Amino acid sequence: MPVLMVRDRNGTVADFVFKELSKEKIHSYLSSIMNREVVLCSDGSSFYQTFAETKKILHKRVVRSRGIYVVDDIFHVQNLNAYISRLKTWMTRFNGVATKYLSNYLTWRKLLENKNNEESDDFILRCALVRNNVSAKQTTAFQFIN
Repeated sequence: MPVLMVRDRNGTVADFVFKELSKEKIHSYLSSIMNREVVLCSDGSSFYQTFAETKKILHKRVVRSRGIYVVDDIFHVQNLNAYISRLKTWMTRFNGVATKYLSNYLTWRKLLENKNNEESDDFILRCALVRNNVSAKQTTAFQFIN
């Protein structure tokens, strides 16, 4: 199941689960969260390159297969890669996740990251809602952060 993940330097994460990956879907989702003032740092996928060209966004490509890990001494994707590593490690405890619940697990992990493992009653209730498959519209991280 393809998942598009976006993370800024402040740790804000957006993720989108796709049934099928396409340039149009990626462009649509990225358009909903990015404006022209950002610098898009991505891997070598042409989907991101065409998005940046279309939206006139500055784009820095970090292509590991070509040995490029940092561009201009500041642009990299290590922030996102570290998040994905923590996500994968955290998800191993579940011994696999049903595709229909994947977005809920992603949201749950975002809550854990955003709340710095806070264990208040309110936080635990929010995690339970995500775990019990409350609809994705009701479990976006942005609703829970406030």
